[in-house]
Amino acid sequence: MQALAGEYGVRTPLKSVTVSRVSESGRPLELTLIASGGTVKLAGARAGGFIRALGAPGTRVTLSGLNPLVIEGSGAGHGVGLSQYGALGLARAGYTHLHVLGFYYPGTSLGTLAAGGEGQPVLAAGPVLPGLGLPGLDLQAQARLTAAPGGAAQ
Repeated sequence: MQALAGEYGVRTPLKSVTVSRVSESGRPLELTLIASGGTVKLAGARAGGFIRALGAPGTRVTLSGLNPLVIEGSGAGHGVGLSQYGALGLARAGYTHLHVLGFYYPGTSLGTLAAGGEGQPVLAAGPVLPGLGLPGLDLQAQARLTAAPGGAAQ
């Protein structure tokens, strides 16, 4: 870890590594590295890069200790957008692609870039999906869905 800290401009020996600021999703926005040669703050992608270089599979972590440095965390994603595992679980539970997209991107309309208008599916415009507490399509939005050639929803 001392060599890695040196690559990030820290004059070793390293005395402590702490998460000094986190995002809304719990990922470090800033790390503070304190060494005998002074203090270095790593922010944004550099903070995430340091954590990944330590071997963490994701960046939603907490740090404690130094020798050894203990990294605890969860998640391997970037913290925004659609969860592939969550989407797969919804699909296996029988929810359509419109429900899945509506859950992850509420208030979004799905459409084509070609000339169109009426018949554009609306995502997450309706009541909660039974049993999961997920937003779903309302009946009017479902009625507006039109089948494209081949039977796929537009």
